[in-house]
Amino acid sequence: MAEGGAQVQSIQVAVRVRPLNKRERDLQDAVAVEVAEAGSISVSLGGDDAREFSFDYTYGMRTDQTKVHADLGEALLKNASEGYNSCLFAYGQTGAGKSWSIMGSQESDATIGLLPRISEGIFSHVGGDRTVVCTYLEIYNEKLKDLLTADDVNLEIRKHPTLGVYVPNLTNAEVKSFADVQKLLDTGDKMRSVAATAMNATSSRSHAVFTINTTQSLSDGGQRKAQLHIVDLAGSERQKKTEAAGAKLKEGAAINQSLTVLGQVIYALAAQTSDKKRSE
Repeated sequence: MAEGGAQVQSIQVAVRVRPLNKRERDLQDAVAVEVAEAGSISVSLGGDDAREFSFDYTYGMRTDQTKVHADLGEALLKNASEGYNSCLFAYGQTGAGKSWSIMGSQESDATIGLLPRISEGIFSHVGGDRTVVCTYLEIYNEKLKDLLTADDVNLEIRKHPTLGVYVPNLTNAEVKSFADVQKLLDTGDKMRSVAATAMNATSSRSHAVFTINTTQSLSDGGQRKAQLHIVDLAGSERQKKTEAAGAKLKEGAAINQSLTVLGQVIYALAAQTSDKKRSE
């Protein structure tokens, strides 16, 4: 996709470093990852040995939610207004701050996460005669659940020749304002599976996918449609560190397995892109 004559990457990666939490401070853990400069992080390997890695965006411990949204959220909103589909997901180990980046808190403007900001911005970026419909899906122990209904029904994935992958019977809630979206987020968060582990007092035990579908009516009688998927992934974990047992251990195994498959998909897509560039 091109913008202003410059080539815009279809896939971008951002890394955010959070401050040490209470558990890590009590253990007197040292900070091993720091933002060296814009687009680069430095990982300490012990002593004076360190290695640098480059990404599209890097955010240090003091970066607030406003800056993250300005870089990432605004780009997704622009895509939606132009009729492009987008997906943003938070990936990392348990306790890394994924849910904080996606949801944040309502304490102040600086703490509001990406999903509420994007949901509010959709009504100003997608103008004219528009329809906005939202869904909220949970993937827990390899089972799909609708977070917008109390019905405990296992949903299934289907593939349509035109629409692509979809989930039948998933609640499609039309919204007229951000207040309507906030009610959906509050409902879904109460339904989502969370539990305490040794590494995270409010560990997400499931993946959550909030989707915003927009339809704009154009002056020529046509329509412009776009989909925004905002995904809060459950974190990868090691049983030794989380001290998970019983149901939590089973949840952790399902989480790790699904994240491994996701990694394989990303690797395959990256390899496919590299092969295409080499052939050109």
